[in-house]
Amino acid sequence: MESFYEFYEKRGDEVVRTGELAVALKVSPASATEMIQRLASKGHLNYVPYKGARLTASGLAFGRTMKRRHRLLEVLLVEVLQFQGDVHEAACRMEHAVDDELEWTLDELLGRPEVDPSGRPIPPPENRHSPFPKQPLVQASTLGSGQGGEILVIAATRENKDLLNGVGISIGTEILNTGSGWRVGGADIDIDDSILHKVLVKARESL
Repeated sequence: MESFYEFYEKRGDEVVRTGELAVALKVSPASATEMIQRLASKGHLNYVPYKGARLTASGLAFGRTMKRRHRLLEVLLVEVLQFQGDVHEAACRMEHAVDDELEWTLDELLGRPEVDPSGRPIPPPENRHSPFPKQPLVQASTLGSGQGGEILVIAATRENKDLLNGVGISIGTEILNTGSGWRVGGADIDIDDSILHKVLVKARESL
């Protein structure tokens, strides 16, 4: 589906020929045909034998979602985890484990990026509303004066994680913006907001 979405990004609603898909995926034409027929049976493609296929409305939405998750993961791997391996392949392996909640969390954590590390646009979400039933997660650095919350996600480099652990910031602890600084577990700490940008909390009402 992602390959069809990439064709859509480049050419709009033009028909994608079987041979073009085979070349893009580096598979045989027979394998590409089988893939197209399988996607068409699920309602994701309109397929005309010997001519090609184009995305249906549901196929476009599905392809856009998968490409969005893939490119968000590439941002995470490169900018947060500083991954040194094959970023594209790693994101391909990871994207199938991303659900709506994790997609939303990644987007918030990364600051709602618009492009991936290669400069390609990250498709917009199908639904901007939080999938969380109650209060959504927010970046700790965005907590207002007198507002606190429970830390649920930390996505920082090893060096920054050591720094965060050193001041008592860990999963499940409470953090509070006192108005003049930060307080964790009742103790005032000195921490840079740029590091707290990688910490997500379940926000509570301001005091």
